[in-house]
Amino acid sequence: MLALHGNSLVTPFGFFKRVDGKITRQLSERNTAIKNLNAMMSLKGLEGE
Repeated sequence: MLALHGNSLVTPFGFFKRVDGKITRQLSERNTAIKNLNAMMSLKGLEGE
């Protein structure tokens, strides 16, 4: 249990918000990489035909 001081409510929410932001950023970076990869693959496919 968290110690009941002034930040008892702020701290957990701030922590989760920070972790959530980090995860969201990593997911969006991965999605961007996948989109770029798909674009490159489709371009290669068009060139191959």
